[in-house]
Formats: sequence, structure tokens, C-alpha cells
Amino acid sequence: MFYIFRTTRSYFKGVKPDFDTALINGLFGFVVYLLLNGYFLKTYGQTIGKKLLSIRIASKDGAVPHVKQSIGLRFVPLYVCTLIPILNVLLVIDPLFIFRKDRKCLHDLVAGTQVVKA
Repeated sequence: MFYIFRTTRSYFKGVKPDFDTALINGLFGFVVYLLLNGYFLKTYGQTIGKKLLSIRIASKDGAVPHVKQSIGLRFVPLYVCTLIPILNVLLVIDPLFIFRKDRKCLHDLVAGTQVVKA
């Protein structure tokens, strides 16, 4: 845990982390995300935030999506984009897809999912 706090202080001082540090922090963040949201995603197709907003992730047929869809195809590709600087542009483009007629973001198109009212 000390490692994470030390790294965070370095960020605030403007020190750019090396790849190993960024990877370790990324993996730590992913584990925390799974610990907080994994059960809800698997059981209800919701993260904590989606639960608070009364929306959920659904497959094309309206069922709760498989973990492979909800985490593997929706979350992981965007998370990887945060680690690769040139791909960060996708993090800006992805939410802009919501303004299309079908209101599906890029990660929904990749995963074959949709967000519906719970």
C-alpha cells in the first residue's frame, strides 16, 4: 500500500512514472474495480454507479451479459487505452458515440451490449 501512496505523491510532483510503475498501478486499479463491481456486474449487469442511476448493462436480447462481455469486452479495451498514450484519443471518441441514433457508445458496439433502464 505504501507503494501506491509513494507513486501518487510522485504524480502530484509532476514525475512521470516508468512503464513498470504504470502497469502495476493499472493492475492494482483493475483489481480494485473488480472487487467493488465484479459481483454486481455478474449478477445484475450493473456497476455501483449504474445501480445508483437505475440503469444496467444488457446483452442484445436484454439478458444480463456474460462476464466476458461486461468486463472483457466493455471495460478492458478502454482500460488498456489509458495505458497506451496514442490510444487515449479513443477515450474521448467513445462517449461521443452516445449521440448516434442507437445511443450506443463504442464499447457497447465492441461488446454487443446496450445500457437499459433497470
